[in-house]
This record gives sequence, C-alpha cells and structure tokens, in this order.
Amino acid sequence: MNDIDNPSLYDGILKFQGSNNKTDWTDLHVADENIHEGWNYVYFNDTGTNPNYRFYRIYSSSRYGCLVNEMKFTGVETVDNSDSSYSCNVQVSLNKG
Repeated sequence: MNDIDNPSLYDGILKFQGSNNKTDWTDLHVADENIHEGWNYVYFNDTGTNPNYRFYRIYSSSRYGCLVNEMKFTGVETVDNSDSSYSCNVQVSLNKG
C-alpha cells in the first residue's frame, strides 16, 4: 500500500488530465515532489487558459498511484455555449484495474 509520506510514489506519475474525446488526453497537472498528506491545491488563475474540456480524469501509470480519497472542484464553469441557460449533467466513473 502506498504511503503519502513517500512523494516518489506519486511524483511525475499522478496526473490530472482533460480530453474532449476520451482518447487524446492533455496533462493539466502532474504531481511533483511537493505532494503531501492533506489537501493539495492546483490553481488555474489565468482566465485565458482555464482548462476547457468535456472529460476530466485522475490518471496514474502506477497501480496504486491514484489513491485519492476526496476531490473538490471550485471556480469558473467553462462552457462554450452562448445560450442564456445551460444544463450540465455530471457523470463520475471509476475504473478498477
């Protein structure tokens, strides 16, 4: 079992990615040696470069590199749609390997 006190188990391996087709994934954030127990924050503060994808995932090439207990998304909703209202259905799926 992984231990968050050993950042090398996640450094360069644990990734937050975005895609518009579930085939081509772009790394939005890659964990580094600063990952630690407790809340780890990633900020996308530049409104011109906020991630704008249809699908998001946490990915790791290591079997135990995705041990995530909780996630929280806050901020700006980025939807390319000029309608006066828009319904956004959230779908969460977990793949066990």
